[in-house]
Amino acid sequence: MTTRRAPLTRAARLALAVPLALGTAGVLGACAEAQEAASQAQSAVDSARESASEAADRLSALADSARERVESARASLDDATARLSDLDGTAQAATQDAVDQARTAIDDATTALADAKEQGSAAAQEKLESAQSALDQARTALDDASGQVDATTADALDRLAQQVQELGDQVRQTEQG
Repeated sequence: MTTRRAPLTRAARLALAVPLALGTAGVLGACAEAQEAASQAQSAVDSARESASEAADRLSALADSARERVESARASLDDATARLSDLDGTAQAATQDAVDQARTAIDDATTALADAKEQGSAAAQEKLESAQSALDQARTALDDASGQVDATTADALDRLAQQVQELGDQVRQTEQG
């Protein structure tokens, strides 16, 4: 014997459809929330990319400026070196030491700035700090030597000291990012 089912009444069909509709609405709401979260994440990624790009551009500009300062410092270094032969023994020794310190500091700064450009200033922080210290010491040695020589050589040492100071400022800016 087969029993026949009575067709569902409208109320029964509606009662079955309500949970289905609520479930669908919940899923749609969750999808909308997920889509909003994905949109916010994409905005954050875009913002981070833009910030990284701006930081890289700033670092590149600093590196270019530093390269110009290094070239200028090397020219002043050559000028000061050329004047060494005109000095007497004591002044020549003190000046030679100061010029050698400046040469080493400029080389260290050049390497540190190149590393900062390639790796980022945070990765090259230790080298930048070391270069800054060497530049400060060279500046002090140049100032001391300047007081022991004739006016022309003192001017050359002062120009070199100024270039070393400017290069030191450039290294500080690079350290700060």
